[in-house]
Amino acid sequence: MRKIFLILALTVGLMGCVTTAPTQQERQEQFQARMQAVLQQARASDEAGPLPANWQKLTEDYIRGMLRDPDSGRFDFVSAPVVQPTKGFYRPMHMRGESVFCWVASVHVNAKNAFGGYTGNKLYMVGIRDGRVIAAFEYHPARRWDMVF
Repeated sequence: MRKIFLILALTVGLMGCVTTAPTQQERQEQFQARMQAVLQQARASDEAGPLPANWQKLTEDYIRGMLRDPDSGRFDFVSAPVVQPTKGFYRPMHMRGESVFCWVASVHVNAKNAFGGYTGNKLYMVGIRDGRVIAAFEYHPARRWDMVF
């Protein structure tokens, strides 16, 4: 009888400890609010330094180093989503939660693949800080929060 009473008391006691986790939508809204706050901070900050006059050349050189055939790269800087570099931030994968303020630019790159054919324009996002490119990666919707402008 005591065991049953003890088990019943523990069960009722533990039921009071149950909390509901935020829904997926609530978590997404909280995350987006945090990212927007960091973006506002980035736009108000001068941490990124001045935008170098040769930012397009710096970007081309950096991305050419990532290509299989560096000489085949064709670059289009007059395209969306970022026509002119704007202040934003970059969140490196190895620095969870840390944001690096930088200038964010986008460029479409058409380069040859291993078979010698051009792959078509691929969108790259580029982060520029203190007169050098700190990050560049091919844009994918799953990585939309890695670089924000």
